[in-house]
Amino acid sequence: MDFLKTPEIRLNEDLQIEHVIQEFDAGIIDDVAWAKALKKAKGNESYAKALYIDERIQRIKDLRSMAPIVQKELDLKNLEDQRKLTSKDVKSFLFKSMVVIAFLSIATCSLYYLQIPAIALYSLIITALAVLVSLFWLCVLQGRTDRINEQIDEITNPQKSDTILWKLLILTLLGLGLYYFFS
Repeated sequence: MDFLKTPEIRLNEDLQIEHVIQEFDAGIIDDVAWAKALKKAKGNESYAKALYIDERIQRIKDLRSMAPIVQKELDLKNLEDQRKLTSKDVKSFLFKSMVVIAFLSIATCSLYYLQIPAIALYSLIITALAVLVSLFWLCVLQGRTDRINEQIDEITNPQKSDTILWKLLILTLLGLGLYYFFS
């Protein structure tokens, strides 16, 4: 059926064969493809070299078709690592902010106890601002964690968005049906 192939397809196959030959000559041998070729050649190494080209080309095609799956797994691992780092950041930030707020609270109480109310008031304001800034940054870090979790959910549950679309379509059709039924 080679006569049905276009010149582009034949040239592409020639390039693939040339690539495999260059790999072989450079000593880069795919062990799995070589083992399959040797098995088909029943141990005949010169025949196995000829079969190796087809086996290697098929393995390259298979690996290319698997690339999206491998990329998905790499993305998932990367997101899991980001989630762990963000979780550590949140814990570290909470600890540090609690230490600062505790220190400021103690300073405020000490100033009030020493009967320096003007400076104690400023210290109280600074403490309140520290609490507000801490809450703001905690919300930012939590938002980052939520976005990472959403990305992980999108990778692990790709049909989730399709389910929502189907529910929306069903509700729309139900609403239209009820509208026409009662009008």
